[in-house]
Amino acid sequence: MREARLTAEDYAKSEQLARDMYGLDFRDLDHRQQERVMVQMVGTGTRPWKASELRSLDYRTGYLRSGWWKLRRKVALLRAACRCQHCEKRGRDVHHTSYANLGNEFDGDLLVLCRSCHEAEHKRMERSPA
Repeated sequence: MREARLTAEDYAKSEQLARDMYGLDFRDLDHRQQERVMVQMVGTGTRPWKASELRSLDYRTGYLRSGWWKLRRKVALLRAACRCQHCEKRGRDVHHTSYANLGNEFDGDLLVLCRSCHEAEHKRMERSPA
């Protein structure tokens, strides 16, 4: 899967749209306001997804390739300024802390992590009982 890259223009555009739409910095917006800003960024061609439809997709081959996930991933990366939320290194992986809200994730359901912290998080999850 091709990784969506955030450019300096993406940051500038998200900040400008946040100020234009809400008079706030992007990081100060709530979950829904951030999504609205991101939908504006990617244009009106973004397909509206239903959470139940997203949950029915295969996680790796469907969900992670959906327009919704690409949008939600960008929001998480912007909120964290592309920094690992464990070690502060550059983070590009967005990790689900819970799959309970798949297709309608809240900010707390997602962590931006660097690759090594992401792998460590999955190993930790494998060791802990369900």
